[in-house]
Amino acid sequence: KDACAQASARIAAMPVKQRVVTCPLCGEQFLGFGDLTAHYLAEHPDSVAPAEVRMTVNGRAWPGLLDPGLRDTVGDLFQNFIGSLLSALLLLLDGRGGGRLRILRALTPAPLPKQCSA
Repeated sequence: KDACAQASARIAAMPVKQRVVTCPLCGEQFLGFGDLTAHYLAEHPDSVAPAEVRMTVNGRAWPGLLDPGLRDTVGDLFQNFIGSLLSALLLLLDGRGGGRLRILRALTPAPLPKQCSA
């Protein structure tokens, strides 16, 4: 119990300093989560605003920032799926046709020819 009391006393004595919060999209800095949220609504209306999270450790609340790092939407994922499906279908048809599809040759990057130096 003595160690727990000492730890609790040290945690309670830790100073709480103002935390600067940085916008992950444009780098602008703010002194609080409320200001950051207002900035997101005004400057980045199509983005998901970070959320303020509070953790309680030994009876003391600590603020945190939950940033939605994954910015893919269902539309992006569907577009990637269709592109992958189309690529796989073209490769399958090209393989069965003996590599005679001209569209694949047009879409596949070719190495640059070596240039002779004098």
